[in-house]
Amino acid sequence: LGFEITPEPMMDVPLKPRVLDLMTKGIHALREEDGGLAEQYYRKALEIQPEVPNLLNNLAMALAMQDKKKESDAILDHIIQDFPEYFFGQMSLARKTIQAKDYEKANSILNHWMQTKKKYHVTEYSMLCKTEIDLLIAEEKIEGALSWLDMWERVESDDPDLEDYKSRLELLRNMKNILNLPFKTKRHK
Repeated sequence: LGFEITPEPMMDVPLKPRVLDLMTKGIHALREEDGGLAEQYYRKALEIQPEVPNLLNNLAMALAMQDKKKESDAILDHIIQDFPEYFFGQMSLARKTIQAKDYEKANSILNHWMQTKKKYHVTEYSMLCKTEIDLLIAEEKIEGALSWLDMWERVESDDPDLEDYKSRLELLRNMKNILNLPFKTKRHK
């Protein structure tokens, strides 16, 4: 696809050492699916260093994990509006446009990033793959979604969302195959 994928952290904003420590603890809490603990870490980090998009994005994830959808959505809207060059914010925007069935706009957002961004952190790449797959599923392009799933799995096989996407796509492929079977219109005796 013409870009590099790296495990090395890529920070848009340099973080103070205490904030970096809190962010690291927050990431571990998110991986353990402890949204409450992650929220505490990210709120503390944002008190020290406010308006850092990746901290805000992770706080939104922690809130969503706790079903605090309104607050999570408000933070994501703030990121989309005030940090238009923040990758994860733009992926949130693409996902919102997919939910709104504005596939052309979602395609435009994804194409912009694929043409302009030449280096992705593995978490960014995973989000790109998830968003591409979501769009292709919405457009009923299952084979394209399976291709993205395969590319994603080759790079980030331990992503916790991978199994869910595999299951969904397998179910959709099976449904498509069933629906494409020829049906007999008359009963035979």
